[in-house]
Amino acid sequence: MQLSDMTAFCNSDYWGIAQLHGTLIRCGTCGNSDKCDYCVVGSANPMAKEYEIVKDENGFLVSRKKN
Repeated sequence: MQLSDMTAFCNSDYWGIAQLHGTLIRCGTCGNSDKCDYCVVGSANPMAKEYEIVKDENGFLVSRKKN
């Protein structure tokens, strides 16, 4: 699988979880890290508001804690 395929596959997880009224918090995925490090919380959970989704240097969407 090519890197561009992985980004499309992994990035769509954010959309899919949102459709279930959840928030995906993922700092790394198997495409850009040595492990898939994630947590799913309800979209109304206070933890969901602590993170923002940003694009890393390889095009992967990742969660970053807000300042």
